[in-house]
Amino acid sequence: MLKILPACLCLTLALISPLALVSTAQGQSDPKDEARAASNQADKLYRQGDYQGASLLYQQGLDLLTKSVGPEHPSTLTSLSNLAATYRDLGDYARALELDQKALEARERILGPEHPDTLT
Repeated sequence: MLKILPACLCLTLALISPLALVSTAQGQSDPKDEARAASNQADKLYRQGDYQGASLLYQQGLDLLTKSVGPEHPSTLTSLSNLAATYRDLGDYARALELDQKALEARERILGPEHPDTLT
């Protein structure tokens, strides 16, 4: 049976595939570079209003950063906040709040309550 995919999913799949091509000079894939590429593509989709596509790429970047630099690294927390914003725009307020609270608690613990990244 032929299944037709929504246009945003097709675009997202087309964007995800090139992320696997990101590599270092030694030919090894660098998870931080892949995460950055995923985030950059997610940013583009987000600005275009494709929040579903952006959420998939933000999640991919978040997963890569969590594995490569850890769950409480500032880059990981930024990725977590970006994912929360897409959930908010998708109307999933409970999930957005959960992720925002997780990021805020980690920033307060790591950076302190008065750090600019904690306050924004």
